[in-house]
Amino acid sequence: MLSARGWIAHQPRVFVSHALRNRVESAKRKLNFVSTERMMDASQEYRPRCIYLTCKSMQVFGENFENDPDFQAGMVEFTCTATFRNLGPDGNDVSYDECRNPERECFKEY
Repeated sequence: MLSARGWIAHQPRVFVSHALRNRVESAKRKLNFVSTERMMDASQEYRPRCIYLTCKSMQVFGENFENDPDFQAGMVEFTCTATFRNLGPDGNDVSYDECRNPERECFKEY
């Protein structure tokens, strides 16, 4: 049936069983728990990176670069902006793990 504005006046109601509704709510709680758990893990693992470390993922995705599929697949080439090469000022390789080590002599926290 159409109303004066041309819309359907009465739309059929969809009834969802209580069992289905409970399963959906349970799944939502589990997902929320997992995402909260991941956030806690991420905060515990945080190590600052060197200010000179850069890669294409950082330029494109910004601080969200860890979600770049190339970064996750390990296909990113890191560069040191102090030397503009894949070697740091100390002559060691540039990588995400190496440039998060505060004991490295060229390390400056980002």
